[in-house]
Amino acid sequence: LYIPSAFTPNADGLNDLLRFKAVNLRIREFIVFNRWGQQVFVWSPKNSSWDGNFKGIPQEHGIYSWTVKGIAPGEKPFVKQGTILLIR
Repeated sequence: LYIPSAFTPNADGLNDLLRFKAVNLRIREFIVFNRWGQQVFVWSPKNSSWDGNFKGIPQEHGIYSWTVKGIAPGEKPFVKQGTILLIR
């Protein structure tokens, strides 16, 4: 599982979207939270990247936490958590 440590949603064409890469894993859930614990992004196959907005409003520069849940080889469930820096 690879999730970058920062992204810059400033429409310059470089690192504008938060995406993750999962190899040999089935992702069930990927959620990004702001500093108050509010969900600002929920992954789905149709919505696979976050543009740094929540309900159409650009989110503040800062640290956001994420949680990913899925199934690893051997049908082993996994949960991983971390943070990402949104740079404006």
